Amino acid sequence: MSPRRVAAVAALLLAAVGCGGGGPSGPDEYCEAVEKNRSGLDAATTTSDSFEAMAASLRAIEKQAPAGIRSDYAEVAESVEALLAAQEASGVPMESFVYDDVGPMEQADVDALRAAYQDFLDTAEVRTTIADHIASECEVTLKAPGEAAQ
Repeated sequence: MSPRRVAAVAALLLAAVGCGGGGPSGPDEYCEAVEKNRSGLDAATTTSDSFEAMAASLRAIEKQAPAGIRSDYAEVAESVEALLAAQEASGVPMESFVYDDVGPMEQADVDALRAAYQDFLDTAEVRTTIADHIASECEVTLKAPGEAAQ
Protein backbone atom coordinates (compact mmCIF):
# COMPACT_ATOMS: atom_id res chain seq x y z
CA MET A 1 0.00 0.00 0.00
CA SER A 2 1.35 3.41 -0.89
CA PRO A 3 2.22 5.90 1.89
CA ARG A 4 -0.47 8.20 0.54
CA ARG A 5 -3.11 5.49 0.78
CA VAL A 6 -1.95 4.54 4.30
CA ALA A 7 -2.35 8.17 5.36
CA ALA A 8 -5.84 8.32 3.85
CA VAL A 9 -6.91 5.10 5.61
CA ALA A 10 -5.46 6.35 8.91
CA ALA A 11 -7.33 9.62 8.57
CA LEU A 12 -10.60 7.78 7.94
CA LEU A 13 -10.05 5.51 10.94
CA LEU A 14 -9.28 8.45 13.20
CA ALA A 15 -12.41 10.23 12.01
CA ALA A 16 -14.52 7.11 12.58
CA VAL A 17 -13.43 6.77 16.19
CA GLY A 18 -13.67 10.45 16.95
CA CYS A 19 -9.95 11.22 17.04
CA GLY A 20 -9.48 9.79 20.51
CA GLY A 21 -12.64 11.04 22.18
CA GLY A 22 -14.06 14.05 20.40
CA GLY A 23 -17.24 14.24 18.36
CA PRO A 24 -17.47 15.11 14.71
CA SER A 25 -15.39 18.25 15.28
CA GLY A 26 -13.00 16.95 17.96
CA PRO A 27 -12.68 16.97 21.76
CA ASP A 28 -12.34 20.75 22.02
CA GLU A 29 -15.64 21.31 20.24
CA TYR A 30 -17.33 18.72 22.46
CA CYS A 31 -16.15 20.42 25.65
CA GLU A 32 -17.04 23.82 24.23
CA ALA A 33 -20.56 22.50 23.55
CA VAL A 34 -20.70 21.20 27.14
CA GLU A 35 -19.66 24.59 28.54
CA LYS A 36 -22.05 26.47 26.26
CA ASN A 37 -25.00 24.23 27.18
CA ARG A 38 -24.08 23.46 30.78
CA SER A 39 -26.86 25.56 32.28
CA GLY A 40 -29.47 23.31 30.65
CA LEU A 41 -27.85 20.25 32.21
CA ASP A 42 -27.46 21.94 35.59
CA ALA A 43 -31.13 23.00 35.60
CA ALA A 44 -32.46 21.00 38.50
CA THR A 45 -36.01 22.17 38.92
CA THR A 46 -39.17 20.34 37.96
CA THR A 47 -40.50 22.92 35.56
CA SER A 48 -41.38 22.77 31.90
CA ASP A 49 -38.73 25.42 31.19
CA SER A 50 -36.06 23.38 32.99
CA PHE A 51 -36.88 20.21 31.05
CA GLU A 52 -37.03 22.12 27.76
CA ALA A 53 -33.59 23.57 28.49
CA MET A 54 -32.29 20.11 29.33
CA ALA A 55 -33.60 18.63 26.07
CA ALA A 56 -32.12 21.49 24.02
CA SER A 57 -28.74 21.17 25.79
CA LEU A 58 -28.63 17.40 25.32
CA ARG A 59 -29.38 17.73 21.61
CA ALA A 60 -26.79 20.49 21.13
CA ILE A 61 -24.06 18.52 22.91
CA GLU A 62 -25.07 15.30 21.16
CA LYS A 63 -24.04 16.87 17.84
CA GLN A 64 -20.44 17.25 19.10
CA ALA A 65 -20.27 14.19 21.36
CA PRO A 66 -17.81 11.37 20.74
CA ALA A 67 -19.33 8.43 18.91
CA GLY A 68 -19.10 6.22 22.01
CA ILE A 69 -21.43 8.42 24.06
CA ARG A 70 -23.54 10.11 21.41
CA SER A 71 -26.32 7.50 21.68
CA ASP A 72 -26.50 8.13 25.45
CA TYR A 73 -27.23 11.80 24.80
CA ALA A 74 -29.90 10.78 22.28
CA GLU A 75 -31.50 8.32 24.71
CA VAL A 76 -31.82 10.86 27.51
CA ALA A 77 -32.96 13.62 25.15
CA GLU A 78 -35.65 11.34 23.75
CA SER A 79 -36.92 10.53 27.24
CA VAL A 80 -37.06 14.22 28.17
CA GLU A 81 -38.82 15.10 24.91
CA ALA A 82 -41.35 12.30 25.46
CA LEU A 83 -42.03 13.57 28.97
CA LEU A 84 -42.52 17.10 27.66
CA ALA A 85 -44.87 15.81 24.94
CA ALA A 86 -46.95 13.89 27.50
CA GLN A 87 -47.04 16.93 29.76
CA GLU A 88 -48.11 19.18 26.89
CA ALA A 89 -50.80 16.72 25.79
CA SER A 90 -52.21 16.69 29.32
CA GLY A 91 -52.39 20.48 29.39
CA VAL A 92 -50.95 20.56 32.88
CA PRO A 93 -47.62 22.35 33.48
CA MET A 94 -44.94 20.34 35.29
CA GLU A 95 -44.90 22.96 38.01
CA SER A 96 -48.40 21.81 38.96
CA PHE A 97 -47.25 18.23 39.48
CA VAL A 98 -44.84 19.30 42.20
CA TYR A 99 -47.51 21.10 44.17
CA ASP A 100 -50.33 18.58 43.56
CA ASP A 101 -52.25 21.35 41.81
CA VAL A 102 -53.29 19.12 38.95
CA GLY A 103 -57.05 18.83 39.12
CA PRO A 104 -59.03 16.24 37.18
CA MET A 105 -57.27 14.58 34.26
CA GLU A 106 -58.18 11.96 31.72
CA GLN A 107 -56.88 8.55 32.74
CA ALA A 108 -55.07 8.23 29.40
CA ASP A 109 -53.14 11.45 30.18
CA VAL A 110 -52.30 10.19 33.67
CA ASP A 111 -51.05 6.89 32.24
CA ALA A 112 -49.02 8.62 29.53
CA LEU A 113 -47.41 10.97 32.04
CA ARG A 114 -46.57 8.13 34.42
CA ALA A 115 -45.03 6.07 31.62
CA ALA A 116 -43.03 9.02 30.27
CA TYR A 117 -41.80 9.99 33.72
CA GLN A 118 -40.80 6.39 34.46
CA ASP A 119 -38.93 6.24 31.14
CA PHE A 120 -37.04 9.39 32.18
CA LEU A 121 -36.27 7.93 35.62
CA ASP A 122 -35.02 4.76 33.90
CA THR A 123 -32.27 6.82 32.24
CA ALA A 124 -30.61 7.54 35.61
CA GLU A 125 -27.64 5.26 34.88
CA VAL A 126 -27.18 6.77 31.42
CA ARG A 127 -27.38 10.28 32.86
CA THR A 128 -24.66 9.32 35.34
CA THR A 129 -22.54 7.97 32.48
CA ILE A 130 -22.91 11.29 30.66
CA ALA A 131 -22.00 13.29 33.77
CA ASP A 132 -18.97 11.07 34.42
CA HIS A 133 -17.86 11.42 30.79
CA ILE A 134 -18.18 15.21 30.97
CA ALA A 135 -16.14 15.22 34.19
CA SER A 136 -13.36 13.06 32.75
CA GLU A 137 -13.18 14.53 29.23
CA CYS A 138 -13.97 18.18 29.90
CA GLU A 139 -13.09 18.53 33.60
CA VAL A 140 -16.58 19.89 34.28
CA THR A 141 -18.58 18.70 37.26
CA LEU A 142 -22.30 19.13 36.81
CA LYS A 143 -24.19 20.14 39.87
CA ALA A 144 -26.57 17.83 41.63
CA PRO A 145 -30.05 19.13 42.38
CA GLY A 146 -29.87 21.82 45.03
CA GLU A 147 -26.13 22.57 44.83
CA ALA A 148 -24.10 25.29 43.16
CA ALA A 149 -22.19 24.50 39.97
CA GLN A 150 -18.45 23.77 40.32
